[in-house]
Amino acid sequence: MNPRTATGRGGRLMLKKRLAAARRGADLLERKQQILLVELATLRDVHERTAKEWARAAQNASAWLARATELDGPLAVTQAASAEFAKVIVQIAQVAGVDYPNSCVCTVPGARPLGGTAALAYAAAAHRTALEAAADYAAVDRAVLAVSAELAKTRTFRRAIEDRWVPRLEQEMARLLLELDEAEREENLRLRWAASRRSARRPGL
Repeated sequence: MNPRTATGRGGRLMLKKRLAAARRGADLLERKQQILLVELATLRDVHERTAKEWARAAQNASAWLARATELDGPLAVTQAASAEFAKVIVQIAQVAGVDYPNSCVCTVPGARPLGGTAALAYAAAAHRTALEAAADYAAVDRAVLAVSAELAKTRTFRRAIEDRWVPRLEQEMARLLLELDEAEREENLRLRWAASRRSARRPGL
């Protein structure tokens, strides 16, 4: 029902209920916003840490790959690669109604034992570490995006309620209360007028 269609005492009760619901909704959104802000701050700290860890791991892997390629040759490096793919299992968490990646388990197959120098073994290990770091960073990066999007949506809904819906209901309630007050005054005036007419008609008065 449009608030402007509210009339009479029934309309006042309807508007009162809607106002209470709107204010309660704004309070709930405020609490949700605070929860999301705290979670986002934590995720951003993790995001910064995992980004640095990934950058260091990638740089280390690149350095060992260059050494292994120089000492063992490109063919040996290619042949040492596993034929299996790495597997990543993402764990999902939820906060304030939004799902996001919380952590991940990365399973990286080992390099095939085809000999070579120690540099080749170090290169394989460094790439496994870099891949795990990349998976951790990707998970938290997606989590930051998901929580940020939910926070923005929550702020938008809260502002819509507080800045538009609640003032509109309050304005309509004020209009309706004024109408009811005027109607009550008119009714009292009509009753007094009717009573005075009855008194004037009584004999002996």
